[in-house]
Amino acid sequence: MGRFPAATLPISHLISQRGDEAKAQAVTFMNRKPRKKPAMEKPKATKTLHLHVDIDRFKLSRILQLKALFRDTHGPEPVRIHFERAGVCINTLSISDPWGVDPSEFLTLSLEKVEGVKKVYTSAIE
Repeated sequence: MGRFPAATLPISHLISQRGDEAKAQAVTFMNRKPRKKPAMEKPKATKTLHLHVDIDRFKLSRILQLKALFRDTHGPEPVRIHFERAGVCINTLSISDPWGVDPSEFLTLSLEKVEGVKKVYTSAIE
């Protein structure tokens, strides 16, 4: 009889004891303060990626190639695509947060291989 002291107690007593413990755990859980998630700071853009494109040699299908490259190298830095004809800038397309890029060496080399791209470089943001 010493092995199972709970066997001598009525079942209703065990149920009420367990119920009280569960209530106390629930109250403790509900009264706890929610944990604050550490604030993730967005990296600030420090430079701009410039892409000079010769519109006479640049095919529209290359836009999809650029889109895939930009998606694969997503980051905080803005992109400026300068559309040129005969060395004169006709228009500039600016792409910034949240569609910026991480101007890595991989991205730069990949962009230089795209047909119609004349020049790729980065500059500091003013």
